[in-house]
Amino acid sequence: MKMRFFPLVVTLFFLSACQKDAGKRVLLIGIDGLQYEQMQTIPTPNLDRLNFTKAYAGGITGTETEQPTSSGPGWATLLTGVWANKHKVWSNDLYIADYHYPSFMFRTKQAVPSLSLSAVMNWVVPYFVFFIQEVPTLSYLSLGGDESVTNQVARRIVDGRSDVTFIHLDAPDHAGHAHGFSPEHTLAVVESDLLVGELLAAVAQRQVEKPAEDWLVMVVTDHGREPVTGFGHGSQTLEEKTVFIGVNKTAMNVAFSYQDEGLLYNDFDGLYGYPSQADVAPTIFRHLGIPIQSQWKLEGVPLIGELGVIRLMSVKDSNRGGVLLQWINSAEVDSDIEIRRNGLLVATLASDETQYWDSTPDEPVLDYVVSANGVDTQIRV
Repeated sequence: MKMRFFPLVVTLFFLSACQKDAGKRVLLIGIDGLQYEQMQTIPTPNLDRLNFTKAYAGGITGTETEQPTSSGPGWATLLTGVWANKHKVWSNDLYIADYHYPSFMFRTKQAVPSLSLSAVMNWVVPYFVFFIQEVPTLSYLSLGGDESVTNQVARRIVDGRSDVTFIHLDAPDHAGHAHGFSPEHTLAVVESDLLVGELLAAVAQRQVEKPAEDWLVMVVTDHGREPVTGFGHGSQTLEEKTVFIGVNKTAMNVAFSYQDEGLLYNDFDGLYGYPSQADVAPTIFRHLGIPIQSQWKLEGVPLIGELGVIRLMSVKDSNRGGVLLQWINSAEVDSDIEIRRNGLLVATLASDETQYWDSTPDEPVLDYVVSANGVDTQIRV
């Protein structure tokens, strides 16, 4: 159960002399605790307008990326593009995330200072606790109930005051904790869908008035719900790990699609063949035209545009004294594949290779980068 707070509003305005970019805009809609399977069975006509794929939360069970299927770790991964072994948010407790792995808002402001960034949330914790050090980069920071935050965001989009926005809605998670899968939970999902409709309408109105603007709308959730009852979450079950990513675009790359062959881990009915929560932040960067830097050590890949390898996974074999890296060749790779370990080139492979055995690592932390087509895919072991 997440802590509840009374609605309040804090607004911060920062002026910039820079001109805005050519018109790339982002709306990230987070609906807390909305289980993918429930969304499939409850009427959601507004969400149905988007292009959806399953995705997974909680990292890969049994590896260094495993994290609880709780709100804190889930939102931190969605906002940063890394798992809890990097961002260090392991629960809903009042952690401050590792500053080496800031949210996409911070990196966006660094890259395009003139963009107006907004975080409007039902749950206070993401930008008032985890990423509180990033508050000065936000043009608008506000809290409120689901209807309030939706109205605020819709007005700011129509008026052109929010170029990049994260909105957090909470009703499905609150109803799930209180009532489990129930009529109350169904109603919360239906009401959330109506609010999504208001946000999509605001974007549509803005695009009519400013047709040069190119909007990426993404809808995500932080975790699923426990099997059968739907009251809780936090464990490594299929139902709690299964989430979703919805977008308003149709031209997605193959990383957005299900991959059922060549996976190092085939647990949870092949769930790891779908995208992960870590892919959201890189997708936002790609849409905004912000080059993803290798030193950011992101563990997701963009779901639009050019790709390198995808579904990179690893296993450390203490008996053999090495690390196996395995990935899926996206069929778009037409260059040699370079493997770097902690910044040093350790191997160059042919473009059709899909694994690498590293028999010599002795460092306590191993950051691997697999580069193809000029695109880096990373993992920490």
